[in-house]
Amino acid sequence: MDQIGALLRQPGKATADAFCHCIAAYRDWGVSFGEAVNRFMADSEGNRRNGRPPLPDW
Repeated sequence: MDQIGALLRQPGKATADAFCHCIAAYRDWGVSFGEAVNRFMADSEGNRRNGRPPLPDW
């Protein structure tokens, strides 16, 4: 919660990096940061091409 407050009070690279590090360190997510970004980009591009949101967003 402290990291969220810091990010909201002082948005910037340092506070965003600290916030992301806390999330990444919370547990083993089973994917690397790069894999997560690739998955997000592929999903976003697919949504743009289809013109429909993914099922979980309904």
